[in-house]
Amino acid sequence: MFSAGAGAKAALLDTARGRADLLAINTGNGPSYIFEFKYRRNGRARETTKVRVVRTLYDRAVKQLNFYVRDDKIRAVPDLHKYVIIYAYGMFYIKEAE
Repeated sequence: MFSAGAGAKAALLDTARGRADLLAINTGNGPSYIFEFKYRRNGRARETTKVRVVRTLYDRAVKQLNFYVRDDKIRAVPDLHKYVIIYAYGMFYIKEAE
């Protein structure tokens, strides 16, 4: 669970194509975060298929994050960190997007 500090607020970012899963903007002197979550049901699949599916989910999440941060309100946020969180095949993957 993500908990925001005293100087932070959480909000959803609305855009013409959707909204970010979680946006936590720090109104003080710390970093801000935007998260994109992806989910894949457990199922029987080869390891190579699992790797390919997780990579595809990650690529889609990064594409969405990059779309959201083009918003003028978000572009103005200093020290914004973009994170992708994926739950697939019984595993959690968390990575900061470039």
